Amino acid sequence: SALQLVSETSGTRSSFSAVSNGYIVTKHIYNSDGHPVEPFGFSTSEHLLFTAKQGELFTVVIDIDHANRERLDDLLLTDLLPSGFELENSVVSQPKIFDNDGNLVELDIVEGLRPSFRQNMDDRFVAHFRGEWRSNTFATVTYTMRAAYETEAAVPDAHVEHMYAPEVNGRSNSSLVLVERR
Repeated sequence: SALQLVSETSGTRSSFSAVSNGYIVTKHIYNSDGHPVEPFGFSTSEHLLFTAKQGELFTVVIDIDHANRERLDDLLLTDLLPSGFELENSVVSQPKIFDNDGNLVELDIVEGLRPSFRQNMDDRFVAHFRGEWRSNTFATVTYTMRAAYETEAAVPDAHVEHMYAPEVNGRSNSSLVLVERR
């Protein structure tokens, strides 16, 4: 029988772009008024930076779409926090988006699959979805984070993977954040 090796490496990412190997993952950040955080670009369009003041609260919205026809169970979402941020148990404001007419409306985040388990950890948010993921299945997960410390840091990607087939996965874009003294 063939020997297989599954390994995971860490280090500087070669790209800030999203990856889809069966799941499409998007991550949006909203300020305490519910407005989307507007990043501004560096010299390349991949490196996006947004600024925050110490103490500001943000709502993170992660959308997960199943992108292939394979039926799978048990999906794990892991979203590392940027350095200088802490998870909060509070809800700040319902996120808002601009509709086709340019009006700001509250984002509907109650549809889709719901996680069977959620946990706020010191350095990450984790959610487990039990149940069947079929073609066109989706989920939306939210949590609140606070800019706690002055820093310039990476905003890591949100990562999902099938628990028993880790090669079926996806991750969102990542970006940069600058947290300034209040």
